[in-house]
Amino acid sequence: MEHPCPKCGAAVENGAPFCPQCNAPQIRVFTQENNEPVTPPLPPGTPDEVQPPATPVHTAMPPYRPLPDTRRMALRAAIMGGMIGGFGALIPSVPFIVLMMVAAGGLTITFYQRRAHEPSITSSQGFRLGMLGGFFGSLLYSVFISLTLLSTNTRNAVRQSMTERLKEAMDTAVDAPTRQMITQLGETIATPSGLATVFFIFLAIFSVMFIVLAGIGGMIGAAMFGRQRA
Repeated sequence: MEHPCPKCGAAVENGAPFCPQCNAPQIRVFTQENNEPVTPPLPPGTPDEVQPPATPVHTAMPPYRPLPDTRRMALRAAIMGGMIGGFGALIPSVPFIVLMMVAAGGLTITFYQRRAHEPSITSSQGFRLGMLGGFFGSLLYSVFISLTLLSTNTRNAVRQSMTERLKEAMDTAVDAPTRQMITQLGETIATPSGLATVFFIFLAIFSVMFIVLAGIGGMIGAAMFGRQRA
C-alpha cells in the first residue's frame, strides 16, 4: 500500500524511510519529554513557507503538592492564642481577665488565618477554634495557679483572703440559710483538703468561663479577621 508524502505529495510505499522524489523522511517519532509540537499533516503540495507555526503541547504533569494539614495549623494557632490569653489572665484584674479570655479566641482565628489562608471562616468554625484556644489558655492558667499553691505561705494567704471575703458576706447576709452556708464554707476552707476542694471547684468554673468566652471571641474574630484579603 502507498501513502502520500506530507511534503511533496508523491506516492510512497508504506514502510519506506524516505520519499523517492524529495527525499523527505517518512517516519516521525514524537516523545512526551521534549514537548515537541504535534501538527496534523497538511494537504499535499502545500508550500513550506505557508506552514502554520506549531503550538507547543505541554504534556508534563505538574509537580505534586500535598494539601496543608489544617488540623495541625489549628492546633498551633490555638496553642499560641491560648498562651497569650492564659498569661494575660494572670493579671489580678477582673475586667482585664475577661478581656483576655475573649482575646484568646480572636487571636486563635488570626493565627490560623495567617497559616491556613482559608477563603473564609464561618461563625461556627470560629466558635470551635476559639474554644480550642480557650482550652489551652485555661489549662495554662490552671497549671500556673496550682503551682503557686505548693507554697505554704501562698495557701495561708489564699485562706486568709477567702476568710475575709466570707466575713464581709456574713455581715451583709440577712437570712439564716445564707448565713449557715457561709459558715459551712468557712469551716471547709479551714482544713487543707477543704481548701484544695474549693480551689479546684473554682478552677473548674473558671475554665468553663474561659472556654465559652474564648469561643465568643472566636466568633468575633471570624467576622472581623476570618476572610482572606484579596
